[in-house]
Amino acid sequence: MPLPSAKYRSLIDALAAHAHLPPWHMGSQVYPGSAWLEGQVLQESAGDPRARRYEGHLDRVADGDAPGVDDAIWEDDASYGLLQVLGSNLRAMVGVPPGTRMSFEFALRPAAGLVFGIRHLCDECLQPVDGDVARALARYNGGPRGTSLVPGPGGRGLVLRRQDYVDAVAGWTRRVAEEQLL
Repeated sequence: MPLPSAKYRSLIDALAAHAHLPPWHMGSQVYPGSAWLEGQVLQESAGDPRARRYEGHLDRVADGDAPGVDDAIWEDDASYGLLQVLGSNLRAMVGVPPGTRMSFEFALRPAAGLVFGIRHLCDECLQPVDGDVARALARYNGGPRGTSLVPGPGGRGLVLRRQDYVDAVAGWTRRVAEEQLL
């Protein structure tokens, strides 16, 4: 049975190429941008373009929605679409100021969700780390501000801030690559 993201593979491939997503070097394996982007889609939304996740821990201010209340499609503090882009990031990208009610329904369309997610990924996550895919993924999941590296156990060396997320995307990326070979 194909992965749930397979029906969007040609769109993912085209957008990854258009955005010039770098390859991901994992040990001796190298995965093209389209493979790890699809892996990220699977981790974020399980390939469901209508996926929506309320991010209550972020809902602290009146920013066009009711603070502390999941008010559905009007929610700035929810993530939307194939790449689960946060409503406040979508609001900023389309230029609608906080405090103005808006619907995020557009982000639940496959192409739109991918385009906005890739824009955020490239501008806020990949560019600041010079295309290091693992660090960019850590920034995407843990917030693009700050560092993607933190002191490791016992203060020895640096490790990725969201290693669990990066490992999950890596697992999906391997499955995508295997499926593409079939």
